[in-house]
Amino acid sequence: MTPALPPKIVSFAGSVSGGPKHRDNSLQVVEGTEIVLSWTVTDADGVLLTHSSSGDAKAISGASGTHKHKATEVTEDFTLVAFKDGARSAPAVVHVSTHHAHDAVSHHATVAGPRIEVFLNFQDADLKPRPNVKYTLLPAGADEKTAIKGATNAAGELQVWLDGILKSATLTLHANPDEVYPLVFSSGAPA
Repeated sequence: MTPALPPKIVSFAGSVSGGPKHRDNSLQVVEGTEIVLSWTVTDADGVLLTHSSSGDAKAISGASGTHKHKATEVTEDFTLVAFKDGARSAPAVVHVSTHHAHDAVSHHATVAGPRIEVFLNFQDADLKPRPNVKYTLLPAGADEKTAIKGATNAAGELQVWLDGILKSATLTLHANPDEVYPLVFSSGAPA
């Protein structure tokens, strides 16, 4: 007799309809935006979907599915675990950060390290991309001469990486002289 395979999460992603693209596991959206969580699992009877604010796990049967949610909290995490006959998969998490419509990004987003990857969609109040916005990314304790500089692409996106054990980095977006957005990202490295 062949032993049963353990349940496994093939994919777990969050998305929004329309608007900019997001990382599958990390979304920054305007408060009140409807997000769609979708998943596929194998060798499972279903999944347990847990929302961070309530801690309650919702059992959903089947190998794939979706769940809609209106993002209203500052930060929310959704954890998915596949199950079958008492066995459980490793968890997968989708993180959602919200911001007000007039803010460019979610100022409280957490970026895990030791490699800090910064991926942002910069938009105006009408959710239209803001291309060619200059930025400066400065690791904590670094000299201004070594800062990473660039501009958002035609879709209003920027993506940069900082390698190594870093405690934090400051990203400053310079949309115009009157519109400057400083953001601090922490790697979670021990002090």
